[in-house]
Amino acid sequence: MKRIKITNFRKAKEPCEIELGPITFFTGQNNSGKSTVLKSLMVLSDYGKSDNHLELTFRGENKWNHKIDCYQNASNWDNFKQGMHEIEFSFDNRDFQTTLKFRPLIQTLKKTEKIQSGLLESISITRISDGSWFKMEHLEEDKFQIHVEERFIESRKTDTSREIENLEIYKSKIERRIESGEKRLLDTKETRTQIRLKEDIAKQKQTIKDINISLKELHGEMQVDKDILVFSPIFEMKDLRDGLPVIDRIIRMSLMKYFRENEKQIGYSNDRNINFTLMRVSDTITGAINFTVDHLSPHRNSQTRLYINDEHTNDIYDLISKHAQNPIKKTSRAGKFLKDWMVKFDIGIDYNIKPVEGIASMIHIYESEEDKKNETPINLVDKGFGAGQIFTILLCIALKINDKENGKRPMTRERFLLGKEAIIMIEEPETNLHPALQSELAELFFDAYDNYGIRFIIETHSEYILRKSQLFVKSFNSEKSENEIPFKVYYFDKDKGPYQMRYNSDGSFKDEFGKGFFDESSRLIFDLY
Repeated sequence: MKRIKITNFRKAKEPCEIELGPITFFTGQNNSGKSTVLKSLMVLSDYGKSDNHLELTFRGENKWNHKIDCYQNASNWDNFKQGMHEIEFSFDNRDFQTTLKFRPLIQTLKKTEKIQSGLLESISITRISDGSWFKMEHLEEDKFQIHVEERFIESRKTDTSREIENLEIYKSKIERRIESGEKRLLDTKETRTQIRLKEDIAKQKQTIKDINISLKELHGEMQVDKDILVFSPIFEMKDLRDGLPVIDRIIRMSLMKYFRENEKQIGYSNDRNINFTLMRVSDTITGAINFTVDHLSPHRNSQTRLYINDEHTNDIYDLISKHAQNPIKKTSRAGKFLKDWMVKFDIGIDYNIKPVEGIASMIHIYESEEDKKNETPINLVDKGFGAGQIFTILLCIALKINDKENGKRPMTRERFLLGKEAIIMIEEPETNLHPALQSELAELFFDAYDNYGIRFIIETHSEYILRKSQLFVKSFNSEKSENEIPFKVYYFDKDKGPYQMRYNSDGSFKDEFGKGFFDESSRLIFDLY
């Protein structure tokens, strides 16, 4: 996931677009839309895994976290009252840009009842690398129409597209060299070094000009021919033969029927090759709308000695269940990560998740090697609420690392469709932590991304977490361009909406936070004296 845009969903009265980085921080005023973005990702993740892609429901595995019970509560309330009922999502996932539009699924309801679900109005998927596309739109009642380019079905990468891709990569490298050279030029006072740097920069800039000329010519060759084929089958629900209305099944059945009925005109036949092609296309589309997110709420742990199975009151219950299904080996990278960070957050040196007669679990903490040797652990609850909160975060990250490590086995169809990338969304990770440990959280997230490829979306009000991210940016010592910095910060303002806080190379921000955030402590000191 690189981008998400939401319209008429929860607080997003106007379109709200966010570009996601490896570690994305949401901060700003309360009730300004931060949770709206998190909820949209949870709803979309459930939609992708749903067994009915013609309907938007709110009963997936994330229902306990997003807490949206019906379509009316999903749409922006002000817009809904004014008759604007359509919810729209757009997102970039893998090499595809997907746009989904839903409208209320009108049923025979009493006036006091709520509209429970949304009907798919349209879906469009564009392959970013070559611009080929697939669309499906609702016509009437149970009737839909598909439009799909032949290029999207064939999905062959031409020599021209490969050359463009390679030139773009090379251009990016040259641009970074120019940026680095110009910074070195400003820092040096030695005349001969200045002359050499200027000559090198001039050569690199000429190379960029040559690359741009080549790219312009190649893009001209890539222009879509006016006679390109677009297939447009119509299907009805009855065509699915009582099967599940999932998008991969819809595509295979509709296009196969269309090709069979129009074999002479379009040249496709009902053979093994076209069967394989349609399977691949349907998997590609399913993969484009599928991604997985994990969510941790501010109340992720509870003050209890015993965690009952099948509870959903806190995130820790679900994590314990996942651990039972795929335990973390203490000698694995995930196990080492968890224990190392337990020490850094002063929780203990080791842990044990102990099942109790198959109906519950306890989390035991060892504070020293002697405790391990003598088997005298203490219950996590005795470490305090803050320790339970941070242990839940560490366990969630470690389980994701564990999944990625186990994912080194050959790629399966299911893993391809659901996606391999791990995105963890955490609300207020600083809860119950003192300032020094809040600052340490930024280092935790960077370590998990830099060494294990775990991505994060963090909703926070902690000045200390953001200050530590600034120190990280400064420590990169101009080695990374703006696009390579792993952090993105968005400030959510009730009036302006969300806007990005961009970093300078020295770690400072180019943009200003809203009033009452970084300036609040200074204001209080001024008032005090």
